[in-house]
Amino acid sequence: MIRQALSKEITSTDFRLRGKEPGRLENFSDAIFALAITLLLISTSPPSSFEQVKRFGYELFPFLACITLITLIWHEHFQFFCGMEYEIAA
Repeated sequence: MIRQALSKEITSTDFRLRGKEPGRLENFSDAIFALAITLLLISTSPPSSFEQVKRFGYELFPFLACITLITLIWHEHFQFFCGMEYEIAA
């Protein structure tokens, strides 16, 4: 709804509205990001002893850092392809 309202307000030819409908490339790249996070989650196994719990505690920070980086990259990708940003035409 917001996109429709904003696209009606923009009548100037100096701006170009991107991301009205995501294409195949955007959908495919979203699936790749989801697959990357899924593979990170599957690669961990639940600890069964206290020694494994301690080891998991040491591995938790890099694991969360990887998920955070993937999420940040996905968000930038989303803003570039599907976000409600406007470009100034040259």
